[in-house]
Amino acid sequence: MIKSNNFISTLNYYSNNQTCHLFYSNTTSIIIDLNYNSSFIFINQSTILITLKTITSSTTTTIAQPVTKPSCSACNANIYNRYSNSSGTFQEPIGAYSCETFCTGKLSSGASGATDPTYNYGADAITALNGAVYTCNIRASLGAICLNSYGNASSFSGLFFAINGGVCNTPYGGYRCCCKSSSG
Repeated sequence: MIKSNNFISTLNYYSNNQTCHLFYSNTTSIIIDLNYNSSFIFINQSTILITLKTITSSTTTTIAQPVTKPSCSACNANIYNRYSNSSGTFQEPIGAYSCETFCTGKLSSGASGATDPTYNYGADAITALNGAVYTCNIRASLGAICLNSYGNASSFSGLFFAINGGVCNTPYGGYRCCCKSSSG
């Protein structure tokens, strides 16, 4: 309860039905703001006047749904190919691939988002693996140390990498694609 300059107010919250009643008063009247389905008993009052005031509000409620850990085929990450030639070093987005496809080097030409659909990414990916064998693993996004690239990092020859650390596209942004070496 708060009292200030002959004005008294109090707010009651009822957790059982999640409603509030706001009481405020000056020297001549008591006003009660309440939810619709509420009842009051007035004792020792000479005059009672009840008026209804309609309050219209718009509320949007968002309920967060837990996201389950995605499978290797459901986690799609944006993959880039970095290469160099006599004109310089280039970084080309080749599309959104599943973690499974990326880790096993099964990148194909003309994936969604590829800027050069005629380039044979599949052949270059196999060359970039250089005999190494990787399998897919999904980890929580924060703090995970993952292999998110393969190929020759020094010359950028056939270097494939998952941007943003291989974080899965929506709705699995809390997880990342991790390539796990299965060849020793």
